[in-house]
Amino acid sequence: MHTKTTKLHRFTGGLAIGLGTGTIGLAFVAFQNPTIPLDFAGATALIGIFTMAIGRVCMSDRSELEMHDAEMDMSENAEAPAAA
Repeated sequence: MHTKTTKLHRFTGGLAIGLGTGTIGLAFVAFQNPTIPLDFAGATALIGIFTMAIGRVCMSDRSELEMHDAEMDMSENAEAPAAA
């Protein structure tokens, strides 16, 4: 099953990466401010990293990976009878 990255996937991925970048920026500002607890700043940084990772997954095109896997399976099957 081959799935192409749709416009909605690209939009949500870009939005998630943008939100993650902004969240990491907020965490950086929170680290610089002595009145904000470090627990909040650390949690904010982790949320930003996870949000960016989700965005990256949304934007990845899985069809190329699936094609590569299918080619590798075909080459392994072709070599098996020759080795025996």
